[in-house]
Amino acid sequence: METGGARDLDELLDHGVRSLLPELAVFVGLADWSTLTGAADRVRIGQPTASRMLARLQRELGLELVRREGRNIVLTPVGLRLLPFARRSLEEFQHGILEAREESGRSRGTVTLSFLHTLGARFVPELIAEFRADHPGVDFVLMQDNRENCLRSLGRREVDLAFVSPAPSESMYISKTIQAQELLLTVPAGHWVASRKSVDLSEVQNEDFIVFTPGVGLRSLSDTLCRQAGFTPRARFQVQDTTTARGVVAAGLGVAILPHSDQKVAVGRGCREIPISGALAQRQLVLTWLTEPRITKASLAFRRFVLSRFAGDRERTAVDDQLPG
Repeated sequence: METGGARDLDELLDHGVRSLLPELAVFVGLADWSTLTGAADRVRIGQPTASRMLARLQRELGLELVRREGRNIVLTPVGLRLLPFARRSLEEFQHGILEAREESGRSRGTVTLSFLHTLGARFVPELIAEFRADHPGVDFVLMQDNRENCLRSLGRREVDLAFVSPAPSESMYISKTIQAQELLLTVPAGHWVASRKSVDLSEVQNEDFIVFTPGVGLRSLSDTLCRQAGFTPRARFQVQDTTTARGVVAAGLGVAILPHSDQKVAVGRGCREIPISGALAQRQLVLTWLTEPRITKASLAFRRFVLSRFAGDRERTAVDDQLPG
């Protein structure tokens, strides 16, 4: 792409930077998605507009930030150098908006939270309802996704907190276990083990399995349990959420290892849940945040509430995170 000549540096720093915030959003979106379509969708504009904004950014800065490689557009070394600064600028502006809304009284704060698909039916909504009983003015921005994308959103500071399983091992995260959730073998209602009180996974090693796609935390957990039982599951279907998994099981197409659900839900979908014997079949649900967070007072208060709710006062953070007022 043509970048043109750079503005006078003083003029650029005084005026140009302040006028380029929308272009920076497109630039960061492109870095995340590697396509103009993905970048445009991220900031909710059309692809032609996104292309023009990228061209303007390069022209204003006098730098070649991106180049085409086949069907994708990738960042140049100069673009990669600029990326963390652009990302930080957008993050600062986002948090500035949230803090300004708190200060102006238009909001008692906003909690930004990502969480696993399996937690969307009851776990997260019930937690929020309990929290808002004492903090009715707090808003929530919720992002539901698989483990990999929940952590990616947290790492990019698109959210302040994340519920995931298992805990991430990278040093940039702090995690607190809040609950151990039992994993069960979920089978069709008419399956030959449906009336059993427990089952060893080795007994169903010849069954077709419904598994989760890579990046979903339950995939690695179920694979580990099967490996410990001495076999590799015959994965006939790959899904991304437990609702779909239970639907495929209910259709008689296989069995799955899933978290415990409301039994009425499982039975209503034509499934039965059987405890797994001979193994520690559970997942550790954790609340995770960044080691160097810049988060809202509302998110700090919600974090304290969750840790107190599940782990007791000894797990409370030392930060004074009460909401004002």
